Formats: sequence, C-alpha cells, structure tokens
Amino acid sequence: SYGAILANTLMHLDESAVRSIVFNSPGLPGKSWLDIDRLQAIRHVFEMIEHDCLAQADCAKAFPNIKNAVPRLAQVYERKRLNVEVINSQTGISDITQINWPEIVNVLASRAGGGNGSVGLPRVLDHLSRIGERSESKVPPGLFTPRALQEAFSSLAYGLNVIIGCREERPHTDVGQLRLEGKSYYPYVATNLVDADFDVACPALNLQPVSPKFYQPVLSDTPALILTGIYDTFIPTSRSDSLKEQFSRAQLIRFRGVGHDIINSTSCGPAMAATFIDTPSAPLHVGCSERFSPPAFIVQPLKD
Repeated sequence: SYGAILANTLMHLDESAVRSIVFNSPGLPGKSWLDIDRLQAIRHVFEMIEHDCLAQADCAKAFPNIKNAVPRLAQVYERKRLNVEVINSQTGISDITQINWPEIVNVLASRAGGGNGSVGLPRVLDHLSRIGERSESKVPPGLFTPRALQEAFSSLAYGLNVIIGCREERPHTDVGQLRLEGKSYYPYVATNLVDADFDVACPALNLQPVSPKFYQPVLSDTPALILTGIYDTFIPTSRSDSLKEQFSRAQLIRFRGVGHDIINSTSCGPAMAATFIDTPSAPLHVGCSERFSPPAFIVQPLKD
C-alpha cells in the first residue's frame, strides 16, 4: 500500500539505485480513501461477495438471503444501534460500544477487502440479519475484524499516518466534493466517516504540503512486479493498471478472490516475488490456483 508511494519517491531521488521492484497492493501518490475509484471498489466487492457466495452451492444453501444483504441491513441498523463487545488488548477488560449503520458498513468494508477477510463475510451478514430482528442486538468481539486485521491496525503508527495524510493527501484532495459525489455509494460506504480524523487534525497541525513533484508519476524501464487483489477495498485494483503504465517492463498479476496484501495473504504471492527478484527480466511462470478462484467461504452460521 503506502510502500509503493515510498518507492515512487525513491525512484525520483535515485532511480539507478533500484534493480527491480515488487509492488504489493500498491497505492498511488495523492490518492485518498475518499476517491471515487475506491468507493466504486467497495460497492463492487460487496456485490462480488454476494455473487460468489450464491455461485457456490454450500454457501448459497447456508445463506440463501445474502442477495441485497447490504441495503436490507442498512434499513435495520439505521433505525437501531448495535451493541459491540470490545476487549482492551492491554488490560483484557471488555466494554460495550454502540454503533449504527455508517460505522458498521465501514468496518465491514475493511473486513471484506483485508486479505482473506472476505471468507467469513457472508455469515457475518447473515448473523447481523438474524439478530437485527431482536429488540437488542449484540455481537461478540472479533466478529467484524479478523485477528490478522486487528493486528495490522494495532501496529500502525497513528500519529505518523495523520501527519503524512495532512501533508500529502489533503492538499491534493477536494474533500467536500468527494464526499458529495460519494453519497451515491451509500449504503455500501458512509463517506462522512471516512478520513474524518483528518478533518480535525489537519487544520490544527497546519503542516507544510509536500512538493508538487511528489505527485508526478515515475516513468521507468526498471523491471517491476505488481501484485493486486480484485477484492481489495483499501486500494482499488484499478490503480495497479495506472502503475503498470508507468513501468514499461512491468508484469501485473491479479488475484481473483483475495483482497489487500497479496504477499501476506497467499502462498503464491511470496513465491512469485522471490522468483521475480531472482530473475526480474524473465516472464513469471508460477502456477497458482489462488490467482483465478473466488474465496472458499466459511459456511457454518455463527451461533446466536
């Protein structure tokens, strides 16, 4: 993700220092989580999960009501709040927080596109539908966020993320216009909550924007391998197409049923990267069914 932006800067500074480069679910300079291509990707991934589940006999049997689940759940949780049990990772003490649909769907989108997080999403949607009929709806910890995703988020340097975003993204982003355009993607994404922390932090920090050169794409003949997942809701796979245009010797590999971070979410991704690094100028011939198959969804319904 952001590593691709760092690589872009390195290539600007000293392209000759780079022998070859592997992009793993790459981002692009100046793009934000509010850009329309990302909102389109989120809606598309939810629709693909619905389609792929119904195309698998066991998933369709277990969750026959998954079709149009997101709009139906939005109607329920716009009227009522969901009680979510949260456990403090440091103290081990649990607490209850209440959220409604805008918060719910943004967390679901993270799960849908986070590596292999989509495999459990049909049963999460099914569970939310069943408990939504009750007077009080409560879910246990970990329902929304798989352990791998929890660990990823807990390891982020949040202050650094805000500083970078305020210098690199916000000066390059018409937030009001994007949120206005993004309303048409509700209930699949609630743009009023996306990057809302920047709304507060950036005016307070008042940081100097980066140089305009930062946003200039690198045009290079350095051998590049680009790995992207079609289920990615963090960084749209379409941005990999743009990146491929910048590298005349790029190989772009898509993974059909995987989301963000191909190298840590598949067994094939690391093998491809290793082979490419050994022989960056040769075409890749790494057999891998993960590239072409939809996810194998978990079909055991969650217990109430």
